[in-house]
Amino acid sequence: MLWQQRLVFIGLIITVLAMSTPSPATTQLAVLTTRMPVAPANRHYSFQLYATGGTAPYTWTVNGLQGSGLSANSGGTISGTPNRFGNYNVQITVQDASQEKADGSFILTVYDGGLPGAISDHFFGVHVLSTSDWPQVPSEVNPFGVVRLWDTGTAWAQIERVQGSPRWDLLDTYTKLAQADGVGVLYVLGLTPTWASSDPQDTTCTEGKNVEPGSCDAPADWQTFDDFVTTLVSRYTETGVQTGCTVTNPQCNGTIRIYELWNEPYIVHMWNPAQKQYNYDPNLTMQAFVKMTQDAQQIIKSIDPQAVVASPPGTAEFFGQYWATPGAVTNFDRVDMHAYPLPSIPVPELMIHQTAQVVDVMKKYQITSPLMNTEGSYGHFPPKLEVDQAAYAARYVLLEAAMKMRKSLWYTWTGLAPLWDSTKQPGALTSGGGGYQEVAAWLLGANMLSSGCLDKSGNFQANIYLCTGWNGTYIVNLGRGQGYKGQVVWFLNTVQGGGVDWRATTTYKVPAGFTQYVDLNGNVHRISGSTIMVGDSPILLQNKTIAGQL
Repeated sequence: MLWQQRLVFIGLIITVLAMSTPSPATTQLAVLTTRMPVAPANRHYSFQLYATGGTAPYTWTVNGLQGSGLSANSGGTISGTPNRFGNYNVQITVQDASQEKADGSFILTVYDGGLPGAISDHFFGVHVLSTSDWPQVPSEVNPFGVVRLWDTGTAWAQIERVQGSPRWDLLDTYTKLAQADGVGVLYVLGLTPTWASSDPQDTTCTEGKNVEPGSCDAPADWQTFDDFVTTLVSRYTETGVQTGCTVTNPQCNGTIRIYELWNEPYIVHMWNPAQKQYNYDPNLTMQAFVKMTQDAQQIIKSIDPQAVVASPPGTAEFFGQYWATPGAVTNFDRVDMHAYPLPSIPVPELMIHQTAQVVDVMKKYQITSPLMNTEGSYGHFPPKLEVDQAAYAARYVLLEAAMKMRKSLWYTWTGLAPLWDSTKQPGALTSGGGGYQEVAAWLLGANMLSSGCLDKSGNFQANIYLCTGWNGTYIVNLGRGQGYKGQVVWFLNTVQGGGVDWRATTTYKVPAGFTQYVDLNGNVHRISGSTIMVGDSPILLQNKTIAGQL
């Protein structure tokens, strides 16, 4: 069936999966996999298909891979070395032990994976707020390779509402959906249950989205936190056999690849900076936060050495206080940030200054971990026109790549600042989603060569962190194999006193060698003169078409 029709069908499967799981034989057999990760050409590729319901074992039949360099076995593994660019319509059938059958279809995209260090699908990420809105679109629509679980009802306080009786069913649903689609999961450790809180009457914690008092305070007994983390990681480890699984199906619960240690602790209703248990002393409270990160890192790495342990998302001020505290973790696998615009100036370029400040603090404390932006978008302050929402999303992703973020996770897929409109049947990209899609095609398989902006003399300064004045012409230079050169350029003009002149343009002198440019709608234009006009919507200058560009 067409992927658009399949969205409705898969929605029914997810509803069943999210319910309490009956014995396998009592549920209808269905293909759980809804999409396939993009496949870089000339590199080994392996992907496992998943089914749900029916009676195991399953036998798979896969058609549509002819000419791709890939093949499939009866166990549902698609593997090989893809050698031809293109989109392949893949049809699959799964049969269970009782001879029941279920069908599915996907689009497999084989792309130019580029040179070593090229941007992959793991750079792109989204937030999913409910299992019913799980992204079921082909990778050519959005190549995301990771989802972040926050505002999903899966935090500690929401899983273990009663001490010693955690409910894993919702988190299991997310992790199994991600596993079936080849997507990594970023889990946020956060929110102390009221029963475990050192200040269960602290209503400060209820000022935001949190609903339980005491959730922004440290636990009264750190052993309760350690026990939860131990149980969590043992259940979703990528190393060895998970709790409740067997050696023949060692990751039966799905997996968690990245653990983020709390959410936005610089906000008072996420982490109270002066807590009752520590005599309302900010320094003692920060020492408690340091202990939390120490415990979490040690437990996670001891159970799942492959897991990525990321810092809490912080600001320069927060990180300065954290790393100045004795015992603070200095070897996070990633240092995390969040990025949203100001109401008066809703542009993603603001995050350049925010990131530069964090980078300076990291240098001061000799922190060398890569950066990762795990949450951001235009949030509650969208540009009024859809064309500018598309431009915002495009510039946001470009700037994340320019600042060498290892991952960039947009908030959200549906909901706030959506990339996908689920109110339409069977769903459609929003304007922001369209801008994101086009820029993802520009970046996937490309190498980031340099980025920056033009100085007052019109010369390119190749340091994006010097571009903190917001106004001006921004440039991102991309490279690929076979002599490809690309340059993304846009112009921004903010208004004195606040606001943005969305229709402002400037004349840009085209560097030698570029013969065409691509706009955010994917249209290719021939460059006939020495200059072009640029505005807030980025354009991609090219000396040739991207190999395999569809």
